[in-house]
Amino acid sequence: MAGDTGQTTRDIVQDALMGPPGSLGQGLIPRKAIIGQPTGRPGLTGAFDTARIAHKTGGTSLLGFKSYDQRRQSFQGTGKHVIWLDEEPPMDVYSECLLRLMTANGLMLCTFTPLLGLSDVALMFLPSLAPEMDRTGSG
Repeated sequence: MAGDTGQTTRDIVQDALMGPPGSLGQGLIPRKAIIGQPTGRPGLTGAFDTARIAHKTGGTSLLGFKSYDQRRQSFQGTGKHVIWLDEEPPMDVYSECLLRLMTANGLMLCTFTPLLGLSDVALMFLPSLAPEMDRTGSG
């Protein structure tokens, strides 16, 4: 799960999933599914780095919270089953996340308004809005 900055990830994504500060389990993930206490993100009060979540199949899922200001390299690593990108990511982060989903046949959720205009990421979802030259490869 990721957002623009550590602060927006904490205030939006973490809040929606885990609950507001001091109310762990009041978000979309119920307290009974959160195993132990989430690990904190260094340097950002109240922000989580990871949380272990009991899965309904009996397994355990690891939920990670990242931000685009940590740069693409921080998104490298193992395959992921689900990635939620809140707000428009830089293209290199978006591409890295797609790679992380390949081995797990995972799912990516992107929730953003294209405030940056017709960026490369926005055009991935709106290819019909690309300039004619870009769609055909000719001028």
